Formats: sequence, structure tokens, C-alpha cells
Amino acid sequence: MNLNDDPIFDDLFHGCAFAAYVELTIQCGGVPDQDTTRQLAYRYYEAELARQHSCDSSIGSAMPSPGQEAADQRNASQDQNRG
Repeated sequence: MNLNDDPIFDDLFHGCAFAAYVELTIQCGGVPDQDTTRQLAYRYYEAELARQHSCDSSIGSAMPSPGQEAADQRNASQDQNRG
């Protein structure tokens, strides 16, 4: 079976879950906490659904992308560690 044939890789939620897992793995330097990963995946998923279903393009462009949200979280975490 070719991995490209598996429909799970085309599913929006699973893509968001994978992005959350990768972001948190990089951030914590190992296997991330399951609940934290799930919460971030749902935030990514909800943001993407809102972006896709937005009637007003200005509202949709104001939604943070998953990568931007993760970067903002990393910066906030680094700021807390400094202070």
C-alpha cells in the first residue's frame, strides 16, 4: 500500500493534528503531552474551518495560521522563561 493512497492524509483534522504534534515535538525536544497536542490540534482545526468558511475575506485574513500561532506560543514561552 502506498502512503499517498491513504485518505487519512487528506483529512483536515488529521493534518492539523500532525502539524500540532510536529510543532510541539520541536518545541519540547521530545514526545509532547497528549492533551496539549490535542488542544493545539483543535485550535488549528477551528482556525482553518473559520478561515475556509469566512464570508468576509478581511475576517479570514485576521485568523492566525497554525504556524503563526505556534510561533506566538514559543515566543510567549521564551518570554516567560526570561522573566
